[in-house]
Amino acid sequence: MDARMDCCPFGTETQHLRYGLREAFAETMRNRYRNEVNVQGMVCRDFGLSVDAAKGLLQGRTSIRTMEDVLQHKNGGWKIGLAVLGRVINHKIADYFASEKQRLNHEIEQRRRQAALLEEAGSFLHTADGSDRAPHHGPDLYRGPTGGMDFLAT
Repeated sequence: MDARMDCCPFGTETQHLRYGLREAFAETMRNRYRNEVNVQGMVCRDFGLSVDAAKGLLQGRTSIRTMEDVLQHKNGGWKIGLAVLGRVINHKIADYFASEKQRLNHEIEQRRRQAALLEEAGSFLHTADGSDRAPHHGPDLYRGPTGGMDFLAT
């Protein structure tokens, strides 16, 4: 699905505005039909609403039931829902996906560093033949005063 939809409010002109749910629905519908002459008639036809329900929707004075009807209609769904939600939270969906990608990439890098440290520690504690090289308490003639853990002294 294209993140930049024709009815989405994710342009710079609406970036600073805050909407309630009803106002967000109204603005989304007006934006969707901005080039149409009979907007109310188009909303009635496209979403199967009565004239009064379409009028209320376009004026930001609609019921929850009407909003649900629009979202559940075959012409509504994600396309309308994401546009409305974007207006309500005043956040671009593309920005959200970019920030999540950045967060996950950072988490992946942290886990790679942790895995490398664990690999290094594991290879130090076990020899190739499987015998344990775990440090003993006190100085050891074979491992030196740090018990073979010289990398911890740095």
